[in-house]
Amino acid sequence: MASEEELFASVDALLNEEPHLPPPAERARLREAAGITQARLATALTTSGC
Repeated sequence: MASEEELFASVDALLNEEPHLPPPAERARLREAAGITQARLATALTTSGC
């Protein structure tokens, strides 16, 4: 299992690549349209929700 540091490094690497992620409101809209809750996403990312 990846360490927290490795997970953050992976996310940072993704954010530095092209194309850039859509704005936060659009990401939330897409997540909600897919039926994914923040809690479920947090669990998948092994972090806590809001």
